[in-house]
Amino acid sequence: MPIVRILLAWALVPVPVLGWIVAQSFTENIAHNYDFTAELFHTYATSSFAIIFFVSAATNAIIV
Repeated sequence: MPIVRILLAWALVPVPVLGWIVAQSFTENIAHNYDFTAELFHTYATSSFAIIFFVSAATNAIIV
């Protein structure tokens, strides 16, 4: 059973990296100038959460 926990812990690490990549593509889909600020804040918030989530997932994987 410990091998399953280790595999699941390390499988969680790439999830925030993929989320960060998706977040960086948000600003490319801006249709109007007035949407820019909202999309920029959304990108920053998502990127910040992805970094925190990555550190948490990597720490959990190392601990497991």
